[in-house]
Amino acid sequence: MTLVSDPFVRAAGVQLRIPGTEREVLVAFLDTMFRSQPIRGPMDKPAVIDFEASEVGSADQDWEEVHGARGLTVRRAGAVFRLDCGGTFLEIARPGQAAGRFSGCFWQQPLATQREFFLLALLILLHQHGQFGLHANAVERAGGSVLLVGPSGSGKTTLTIACLESGWACLSDDALLLEQRRDAVVALALRRGFACDASFVQRFPRLRAHFDKAPRLVEGKRLLRLDSLFPRQVVPDCIPCAILFPRIDRGGLCEMSPMPATEALFGLIQQSPGILARLDTTRTQLETLRRLVEQAHAYRVVLGTDAARDPGVAVRQLESVLGSSRGRHRR
Repeated sequence: MTLVSDPFVRAAGVQLRIPGTEREVLVAFLDTMFRSQPIRGPMDKPAVIDFEASEVGSADQDWEEVHGARGLTVRRAGAVFRLDCGGTFLEIARPGQAAGRFSGCFWQQPLATQREFFLLALLILLHQHGQFGLHANAVERAGGSVLLVGPSGSGKTTLTIACLESGWACLSDDALLLEQRRDAVVALALRRGFACDASFVQRFPRLRAHFDKAPRLVEGKRLLRLDSLFPRQVVPDCIPCAILFPRIDRGGLCEMSPMPATEALFGLIQQSPGILARLDTTRTQLETLRRLVEQAHAYRVVLGTDAARDPGVAVRQLESVLGSSRGRHRR
């Protein structure tokens, strides 16, 4: 976490103004949950989350609920978004700016809900600055980078940890940002930790010693820090040369096969949160995804019974894929 200028702090490229009574604990929380990532691009100043704004709250808006789970509600009225969680709320009415109030009752919510509140706020704000969220992981080795794209439970985290144990580097788990630059689409790290349960840890002995001490995210799952477990294998950004869409099939064997560009683009759109939330940025986001498909080969990945017994099976196949894709784009 970077101190910017009192009373601001920075998280994931966003400046935050926080009440003095909550400042220390909230800074520690954000530092645990998110990677500090400076915004780069055409904007002339960073996005801002202000919990001490003089005027906040639009009670008269005709709100439509667009997301609700575990004590967190996201509503929308036209181009305005409002997030509510445990007495804390944020309204995002202007590009790159959010204002609201912070309540100590926020800390009574489950850790997963606390993290999701700020994750969604960051995604909405950074979306307006040309950095678009993607439900994906990214791993890198020898200058070649691979996106692992798919919903929860598709095998992204299993493949990521297997890659880390084989000496690869990674960005972050389950959520990252895409940014279109002059010469390429770049993936940027966002979240720090990854969620896992006791059965997952059994496949990766290196994680076992840390599991019981890790904070509880939701029932049965704990939050482990990638940069603590693999301190020299975490990178801030990468230029993908391959895109993998994994799925778990307990009845088959590990297999990778090429995917047509149109199917890959559709898969990316499905895993892009809020792609239609703001029509003024939808075209830019779609263009970013189209350019990503142009610069990177796409593959379907089946994680079968052999990968369940030995995750290294999938890593070895991934290494062969990377060898054939690396030449498509370099830094």
